[in-house]
Amino acid sequence: ARQGGASAALATRLLAALVATPGERPTDAAISASALATLRGILQDGRVAPSMRCDAAWALSNIAAGTTAQAQRLLDATGTFKALCGALEQGRDAAVKHECAWAVVNLARRGSQALPQLDGRKLLATLASALKGESGVPLLCTLLDASDAALRLCEEQAAAKGLSPGATVA
Repeated sequence: ARQGGASAALATRLLAALVATPGERPTDAAISASALATLRGILQDGRVAPSMRCDAAWALSNIAAGTTAQAQRLLDATGTFKALCGALEQGRDAAVKHECAWAVVNLARRGSQALPQLDGRKLLATLASALKGESGVPLLCTLLDASDAALRLCEEQAAAKGLSPGATVA
């Protein structure tokens, strides 16, 4: 990620295109080849060109939209979900934030049964941040759907702890 340059940018673009192809195998192969750590590193490196960071976020968004197992591996990859949320909440580049929003939405829409370790409160705060900065109607609608899923997740997490509904949202 720190190498920068045209070849690193091209490699990131190719990796993003690879995980955007139909079928599980290309994405599974990329994940097995440590793509998640590489993409996270690119996303977090402020010295990397925004276009390269955008490609990394796009790749992570496509992985999040893949199979449940692929999305789970993204969540299990140390720091990757946190990097997506951080770039979305504190990032400067609108295109990077847009792709990070899609990645978070793709994870949120899976619900608590598919991805039980998501923190409903953190997810809801991240989605609220994304709603503030987004103007594209397709993503806004999807963010609202994901926010509904996050609210349901908060209710389920509250019930599992014996708390009243909405207690985890407050």
